[in-house]
Amino acid sequence: MDRMLENILAVDPESNILLNINMDSPGWYVKQFPDTRVIWHDGEVGKGVSWASERWRKDSAETVRAMMKYLAAKPYASRICGVFFSGGYDGQWWHHLNWRFPFKLTDYHPDMLNRFRGYLRTIYKNDVDVLRKAWCNQ
Repeated sequence: MDRMLENILAVDPESNILLNINMDSPGWYVKQFPDTRVIWHDGEVGKGVSWASERWRKDSAETVRAMMKYLAAKPYASRICGVFFSGGYDGQWWHHLNWRFPFKLTDYHPDMLNRFRGYLRTIYKNDVDVLRKAWCNQ
């Protein structure tokens, strides 16, 4: 990355650089931490991580913090105008799929379920009756 950014600035020292940091986990990560992998609606375990996995979120946050600290100490730091985080199929946070019907789009990892439940508690203010009414589930 250093060489790439230095090459850009060698051509135009006044360049404004927007970094794209891909957050997909490398193969070694999912092998070392298989409990972080996405779980599809049918129970099949996917190849990539669940983006709700607490371990992956913690590890990724630590990595991003270390990267930002590293970049801030570089001579080209003032030329970085932003950072764009991407992941998944084509960088839009879609899980990597096999693209065979029926598609597997929903993550049922326990951490994802906990996050979704927390979202519902927030939206419906911990009121089960309001939740059931909104979801037409009396």
